[in-house]
Amino acid sequence: MPEAALFPAPWVITPDRAAFQAAFTRFGPRGFTAISPLFGGCAFGLTWWQDVTKGDILPPTLLDCGEAAAMALYYLQHSSPSQGVICRNLAPSLLHALPLALKHRLFTAYPAEAQMSTSPTRREQEKAHDCC
Repeated sequence: MPEAALFPAPWVITPDRAAFQAAFTRFGPRGFTAISPLFGGCAFGLTWWQDVTKGDILPPTLLDCGEAAAMALYYLQHSSPSQGVICRNLAPSLLHALPLALKHRLFTAYPAEAQMSTSPTRREQEKAHDCC
């Protein structure tokens, strides 16, 4: 079961770098959780998400891996403790074998509370350019 304190609300869908930077500027580095679009990990891959969310100071992030358990496990094992995944089809035996530290970063459904990041204003774009 994911630990809610690791992934604070609001949960902002960030489909690209501009949306990520706008959310970062608006909420600060620990004031939101950046979430990939539905099935974003499967559609665009891990490198895309790393490019969207790169920076020296990262907010918590969730990558939606759809039903790709191997991708979800790989990302959990190779990302920072503030980064989690959404995986809808993780076999009970795999889930049971996960270390507790990784279980706290695994969601089995896309959060209903997720909201789309608003388009950044020109001022937010200028501020975001220097943030991360």
